Amino acid sequence: MTAVSNLAFKLGETWTLDFTAHDSLGNVINLSGATVRWRLAANNGSLLLDLAIGSGITLVNSGTNGEGLITITPAMQAAANISASFCQHQCRVTLVDGVTASDQFAGSFQVQPSLF
Repeated sequence: MTAVSNLAFKLGETWTLDFTAHDSLGNVINLSGATVRWRLAANNGSLLLDLAIGSGITLVNSGTNGEGLITITPAMQAAANISASFCQHQCRVTLVDGVTASDQFAGSFQVQPSLF
């Protein structure tokens, strides 16, 4: 089951999202060898960011404890031409078998204007 995660960040600040992956029974998933993807899309469905391990996503302790960190820098926001808007986001884990996939969290993602 996908957890609902509604977020809001200021444009131009570094956005960080930490997570722990779980299976449907609530057990922590070992992410060693897994694929983790996080996507941000405008409300019209156009993809703004598509991050993976090594490209915006870092696993903590090689993912053995299911923990990861998603980091979106101001430079990444500028390169993706992100502006203040309402978006949607989703994080998916595909296990090392390449078949077992689960959406870990998803929800609304508000990019708020910055005063800086």
